[in-house]
Amino acid sequence: MAEERVTEEGYVFDIGADVYCADGRCGKLAKVVVDPGTHQVTDLIVTKGFLQKEDRVLPVSVVANSTPERIDLSIRSDELKNYPKYKEEEFRVPAPDWPHDHYKREQVFYWMLPYGLIEVEQPVVVPMIRQKVHHGIPSNREVIGRGTPVRNALDRLGVVDHLLVERDSGRITHLVVRKAPWLPVGYRIIPMDKVVEVDDEGIYVKLSGEELESLPSYTPRR
Repeated sequence: MAEERVTEEGYVFDIGADVYCADGRCGKLAKVVVDPGTHQVTDLIVTKGFLQKEDRVLPVSVVANSTPERIDLSIRSDELKNYPKYKEEEFRVPAPDWPHDHYKREQVFYWMLPYGLIEVEQPVVVPMIRQKVHHGIPSNREVIGRGTPVRNALDRLGVVDHLLVERDSGRITHLVVRKAPWLPVGYRIIPMDKVVEVDDEGIYVKLSGEELESLPSYTPRR
C-alpha cells in the first residue's frame, strides 16, 4: 500500500506537541475535549509548563495555528488563569447490577489509592468498575489523548496518535492510529465516518483488522 501523509487544510492536534502562548512556550498538548455527538473538538487540555503552573482547559477558538511540532495560541500566558483548571480523578463504583438497599449506585464512590487499593472502613465484597471524573470540562464531553484505545466489536485495533481537525468547523476529520502490537507495524489514517462512538473507555469503529490494513498508512514526522 502506498504511504501517505495527510496535508488537508486544518489543524493537526498532535498529542504531546509543544504549546506556545503569544509570549512564549506555555506547556504541552495533553488531550483534546470532544463533543461525542458531533465529533467536534471544543477544547484543548494543556499541561503545566514554564509559563503556567496548572493544567488548563483552553477553547479551540484561541488556537492561531498548529503543526505536528507545535500549537500557537492567540493569548498571552498571563491570560491562562482565566480558563478552567483541569484535573482527573479515578473512582471505583459498584457494577450496574449491584443491588444496594441504602444508596443509589451513582452515590457510592471509592477513591483509587496507589497500587490499585481502595479505602473502605470495613471490608466488603462488591463487584466494582472504574470510573473517571474530568474536572474542568462539561459532563457531556469526552477526552481523547495519545494512547486512547481504538476498538471494534471484538478487538482492540490500536491507540490514537493524533487528530486532524477542520479549521472552520472544529470537527475531527481523521484519526491517526498506531496499530496494536499483533497487527503489522505501522500507523493508519481512519476517517471519522468509520467511528461509531466515543466514550470514556475509548473510540469504537466499524472496521475489521483487515479493513484497517487497507486504509492509507502514515509516517510520523518525529
